[in-house]
Amino acid sequence: YGIIRNCKVKNCLIKSDYTTSQSNGGVGFICRNNYGTIYNCVITNSTIDYKNIKIGGITYSGVGTVLNCAGSNIDLSQCTEKGGLCYSLSEGSIHNCHIYDKGAAQWTKYGSLVYAIDNGNISNCFSIEEGQKKAVYNTSGESVTGASLYPETESQQTVEKLNQWIETTGKELYPDLNFKRWILTPEGIPTLQD
Repeated sequence: YGIIRNCKVKNCLIKSDYTTSQSNGGVGFICRNNYGTIYNCVITNSTIDYKNIKIGGITYSGVGTVLNCAGSNIDLSQCTEKGGLCYSLSEGSIHNCHIYDKGAAQWTKYGSLVYAIDNGNISNCFSIEEGQKKAVYNTSGESVTGASLYPETESQQTVEKLNQWIETTGKELYPDLNFKRWILTPEGIPTLQD
């Protein structure tokens, strides 16, 4: 119901040594359930290690809005069902985000951006192509056009698309928010500028 902005999660481990029931919900690095707005947040080199639970990289449940967020080198491999940005996008929206998840193609039940979409909206969100990885794991038969996988060689073009959204759609839809610009790290990974 509020705003989380400019949050950084770095070198974090969230771990449970006991097995939890799937009915107990899920976990995310920033929050469990998002009913507000999360923007300009970055997660790097972090792990969620829960057995038998559903996980979202930023938030487990997306009813609110996630804008202009980045994740790189996150490890959700030990979790049962997982989404790089969000597990379940139901009625919420995610815009202008990027996940760098090289190596995640071997994970089972994983959506690089979102695990499941049910009446939610995703636009201008990106992750690198790799193997049989999917941008959205379960779409309930819905067409998803705003979640894209791209060849890693096109990282600079992807940064340009993310910054273009800030200058156009971002300014139009969210004139009161100050979005951080996108850059490439020395390793060539898209992220938000400090």
